[in-house]
Amino acid sequence: MEDDKHTNCKGELDTAVEIHGANANCCGWVFASRVFLLTDLEEFNFCGLDIEDGTSVSRKQCCNGEEDDSYGDCDSPMTPQGVAYDLALKFLESESFWLQKYQ
Repeated sequence: MEDDKHTNCKGELDTAVEIHGANANCCGWVFASRVFLLTDLEEFNFCGLDIEDGTSVSRKQCCNGEEDDSYGDCDSPMTPQGVAYDLALKFLESESFWLQKYQ
């Protein structure tokens, strides 16, 4: 029988709130390499910079203007699991998909 490794934080997990921009003071960024890995893009605008595959962008560039009381990254920048991450990748890859949703 496998041990439950989360028993020490069960109460916190039961009352956890998903982090969304509306209820969090954090910086939502990812490593650009993840975007290139998971899409067919060869270049795109990332954190205000036009970058190509193989170019890196730092947290400092993406989180410029972060408030003093921020608690850091909203999610793992290497393996994000946010509720809209997959949708954001689709928007990055396809302007027509974005327009279908927002026009």
